[in-house]
Amino acid sequence: MRRFLITSLTILTCLSFLQAQQKVETFYDSMRFVKKEIYYILNNDSTQIDGAYQKFHENGVKAINGEFKTGKPVGAFEEYYDSGELLSRTTYVNGVKTGPFEIWSKDGKTIQAGTYKDGMLEGVIEAYYASGKVRTKTTFLKDMPDGPVEEFYTNGNLKQEFSYVKGKQQGLATTYFESGGIESKYNFKDGIINGEYLIYHENGKDRASYYYKAGYKDGAFKNYNNEGRLISEGTYKQGSMNGLNISYYSNGIKKEEFNFKSGAKFGKNTNYYPNGNPEKIENYTKLTKDVTIEEFYEDGTIKVKKAYKDGRPVGTWVSHYNNGKKKTETPYENSRRHGNVRTYSNEGRVSKVEPYVNGTKVGREKTYYVNGKLASETAFKYGKKNGTHFGYYENKKMKEQGSFRNDVKDGKWLYYDEQGKEVKSETFSQGRLMSSSEN
Repeated sequence: MRRFLITSLTILTCLSFLQAQQKVETFYDSMRFVKKEIYYILNNDSTQIDGAYQKFHENGVKAINGEFKTGKPVGAFEEYYDSGELLSRTTYVNGVKTGPFEIWSKDGKTIQAGTYKDGMLEGVIEAYYASGKVRTKTTFLKDMPDGPVEEFYTNGNLKQEFSYVKGKQQGLATTYFESGGIESKYNFKDGIINGEYLIYHENGKDRASYYYKAGYKDGAFKNYNNEGRLISEGTYKQGSMNGLNISYYSNGIKKEEFNFKSGAKFGKNTNYYPNGNPEKIENYTKLTKDVTIEEFYEDGTIKVKKAYKDGRPVGTWVSHYNNGKKKTETPYENSRRHGNVRTYSNEGRVSKVEPYVNGTKVGREKTYYVNGKLASETAFKYGKKNGTHFGYYENKKMKEQGSFRNDVKDGKWLYYDEQGKEVKSETFSQGRLMSSSEN
């Protein structure tokens, strides 16, 4: 009788346990065809997952495999790609990530590996190239970068190294060329670059030197070519160029001489040809806004002279041929071409006059032969050829006459020989030849 009672109690206990654990299945779709999860809960409490846990991708392939105990993950949890390959493995102790973890590529190669302690990253975390070689090493303490960091090239050589202290970069940082030589050296203070910043050419010669203050370039700088020759120098202030900045050709002759104020050009700024003559001179009277610009040919002859006010063109812009003769004159008013724009031959004679009103060509454009005699006159309206056109021979006899409409020939056109005799007539309709006396 006693044995019967004990057996009955055991059976009742097992039945009670089975009844307390319910199986749960979730689905991606409302029709419950595409399964998402399978797991078990205790006492109908969804927060008390207990036992095996599985999650699936929408294509039916396993996504996660693990185990819970009274609502907490325990043991190894594995994630999978939707093609079935193992993605990662993480170990839990009483619901907390503890111990080693690893992440793999689809072809089974390690991407990242490290360790958790009490749910936080701890120790050296390594990332890898597809070849299996180490890409980075980062030291963590209580889930925060703390200690040395190293990054490597695919050939295994060190690429850069620096250190964290309580999550902020501190102290010396060094970068390296793939060949192994030092590329740069600089310092961090509380995660911000501060102090001297040195850059080197691969041959070991100095390439540049800067000074940083609170993360901004501040102070003198110099740049050198790979032969060690100075190619530029100047100063920064709070991250912007400030004061005199000079650049040089490889032979030491000045290439540029600029003045800056808070990053904007100010005062006189000059570009030079390799022979030392000015190529361009800018004179600013207002930061980047008001400036007169002179451009020169290599022999020193003036090429262009123009001006801006509040960043807009003003006055009459003049360009020259390299023989010193005037090439063009362009008047501006209210930042637009306004007045007659004149083009000259390299002998100094007017070759074209174009009338503008508020930036639009309006009126009669005239062209001239090199001897100064009128060659043609064409009416413009709305910036296009609209109206009558006359062409002349050098003996002043009519060469052609007709009309334009929106830049194309329209109506009757007549053509003459040098004695003034009509030799041909044509009729156009919106640029299309409709008839000709030669047909």
